[in-house]
Amino acid sequence: MKRLLLLLAIAAAPVPASAHQYRTVEWYADHPDAMHQVLKLCRDNAGLAVRNPNCANAEEAGTIVTQRELDAKGGGGSGPSYWATHPSARAQLLRTCAVAHQRSLTLDPMTAKWCADAGADK
Repeated sequence: MKRLLLLLAIAAAPVPASAHQYRTVEWYADHPDAMHQVLKLCRDNAGLAVRNPNCANAEEAGTIVTQRELDAKGGGGSGPSYWATHPSARAQLLRTCAVAHQRSLTLDPMTAKWCADAGADK
């Protein structure tokens, strides 16, 4: 029953029109409101999220959105003080770091540094 409700919720959301329509990382990065909706659905049902490409793509898009925000602000994100004053960006980054760790993914050097600076290893 929970699975049916989740599938109906994903299908009813303004992003992918059906459970079989998958959006790209770039699409989610360009549509942050939709990305956040999908991330919430995926986090509410981690079992289905593992098999749903939209969940992985939305999660990866979060990193791109964070990078775009940092670039727009002139870089930032270069130390622990940045992350202490930007809690929502830090929360998104820590989720990305956790997913990469759970899936044994190799992060690019900049993201790995940000994970360390944001306290992902604590």
